[in-house]
Amino acid sequence: MIAVRDVKLAAAAALAAATALAGLAALVALNGGGAMKIGGWRPLELAAGYDRAADALIRTGRPADLPRAEALSRRAIALHPYDIGAWLRIAYVDAQVHGKLTPAGIAAFGRSYDLVAYDPDEASWRIAFALQHWTDLPADLKAEVKAEAMSVGSSWRHRARIVGVLKGVTNPAARLTAALWVSQIERAKWR
Repeated sequence: MIAVRDVKLAAAAALAAATALAGLAALVALNGGGAMKIGGWRPLELAAGYDRAADALIRTGRPADLPRAEALSRRAIALHPYDIGAWLRIAYVDAQVHGKLTPAGIAAFGRSYDLVAYDPDEASWRIAFALQHWTDLPADLKAEVKAEAMSVGSSWRHRARIVGVLKGVTNPAARLTAALWVSQIERAKWR
């Protein structure tokens, strides 16, 4: 007769093996461009894996890679709709392909604010991108960018970084706006 202890030990060993296999599968998916593939079957997909692959394509700087980066970003969003980085990547690709933000790029950029209005992790890039495309943005989105800059910039942890972004604006149409924001942030009390 099998002892209860032996059954518990076998169950624990099976759980440990399953956990190790799941971890390995996740590692393969993360490093394999987003999906663990077995033939045509994808038993595991990770938004973060698609994000890594899309970022790598954008870093190549080759325009031919942009459509694939957008497709990977859209797949990441299908898996995780709150993936702000993927929404921003779609806006970036739109601006690169068309030379300016089109309504689709503006919608993707705006969606990132709909999901998280103030994001210290994405704020520097998002504010810089917005100011670079300032004339393409509608007034309500400009107000959201300003609110993020003021909120994140008034934090002692992020102030220097946000001020640095604002001082580095090269778009002539946004330089005055950025300079005014810098003066407001520098006068604000730290939180």
